[in-house]
Amino acid sequence: MRNSDKHRGETVKIGKDASGKITMAFSYDPARIQKVKTVEGYRWHPKEKHWSFLYSEDILGKILSIFDGENIHVDPALQVSVYPKANIAVPYEKQIIEGVKKEFRLRRYSQKTQKAYLHHINRYMRHFREDPKKLDEGYIKEYLLHLVDQERISRSYHNQAVSALKFLYDHVLNMPRIVGKL
Repeated sequence: MRNSDKHRGETVKIGKDASGKITMAFSYDPARIQKVKTVEGYRWHPKEKHWSFLYSEDILGKILSIFDGENIHVDPALQVSVYPKANIAVPYEKQIIEGVKKEFRLRRYSQKTQKAYLHHINRYMRHFREDPKKLDEGYIKEYLLHLVDQERISRSYHNQAVSALKFLYDHVLNMPRIVGKL
């Protein structure tokens, strides 16, 4: 058995350190190390046993692209979606995002809240790759359980995701009954 086959099912962990750099850790695998070395600005930290990169969406995108198809866990602090084809817009997405932004202006939400809610709404839409109007309460609960069980998100991140989805269904899609019990 080749070393790269032995580690194929093991998780590649991508996070963010205190200085804001992207970090990456995985079991020793020469094939993965070769992939890391194709990303500009990589640095190995032997004491912490992880790689680091200056943070940029381009670098993060390249890392996710290079490790596509592998078992990847991305820390929610990076606030990115790691789902396949996450950067490809879906047909209804533009219309929904425009509606969300319009409601933000009408309600005078802060920039920080707007950024957080947009992140959560985009992540939700791209998780199912389905028009949110076609998804019921069961899908929302499934998504939130995925965040809790698989992504191991914090309580505050969870509350923020719930608030963003309530905003989406209550104020943008005009479907308050879908999120009434969340």
